[in-house]
Amino acid sequence: MCRWVAWNIDGTTKVDTAQDRRKFELDPAYEPDAQVGAAVYADNPLDQGHIAAFSDVSWGDPSVAAQARRESCYFSNITPQLDSFNRSDMKGIWGQLENEIAKENKLEKQRLSEFGGPILGDHDLDYRNVLVPREFWKLVVFVDDGALRAKGFRLTQRDLDGELGFLPLDQFRVYQQAIAEIGQEVGLDFGIVTQADTAPPPSADALLVRPSRLRRIDRLADVNVAGW
Repeated sequence: MCRWVAWNIDGTTKVDTAQDRRKFELDPAYEPDAQVGAAVYADNPLDQGHIAAFSDVSWGDPSVAAQARRESCYFSNITPQLDSFNRSDMKGIWGQLENEIAKENKLEKQRLSEFGGPILGDHDLDYRNVLVPREFWKLVVFVDDGALRAKGFRLTQRDLDGELGFLPLDQFRVYQQAIAEIGQEVGLDFGIVTQADTAPPPSADALLVRPSRLRRIDRLADVNVAGW
C-alpha cells in the first residue's frame, strides 16, 4: 500500500460524484504482486479506504475529474480502514477535517493541498498476510490572509482487534500533532510545510521521542483553536 499520497482540492470547481461508481483496481504503474488487492477486504468490516478521497480529486474539467476519480480507486491509494472510521455517514472522521478548516478559515476559492498516508509500524495488525495500519496521518495546507498555513493530524483506528474478532483495545480517535514530529516518524521531509505549521514548534528534545505532544480533538469545533 502507499507510504504517502499528495493531492489538491479546488472546492469552487467540484464535479458531482453521486452517479459515479467506485471500481477498485490494481495500479498499472506497479507490479501486481507488490500491491495489497481486494482479497484482504472480503467478508469483514474493512473498507477500501481512500487516502486521497474520491470526492476530493473530482474537480476541474469533467473529463479530467473523471480520470482523477478513476485513478483514486487504484489500490496504491487504498488502505484497509474500519467502515466506522472511513465513512462520513457513520460519523467517520477521515473526510471531515478539511471541511472544517475551509469553513473556519474562509479559504479563498476553497483551495487546499493535502498529504496523507498510513503510519506503518511494529504494532500493525497481521491480518490475512497483510499488516493493517492502526494509525494514519494527514497534513492540510492552505493560504490564509496571504500566508501559508498547515495543520498536521494523526488518526487512529485502534479498535481493529475488537472489530476483526481479536481482543479490543481502543476506538478510533483524532489528534493534532506537530508536522515536524509526523515527518520524523514516517521518514518524510515536508520542507516549507513544516515551517507553515500552526501548531507550537516542538523542542529539539521532543523530536527524540514518539510522540511528544498531541492535542486530542473531540469535536470538529476543536480543529481551529488559538495557538494551534
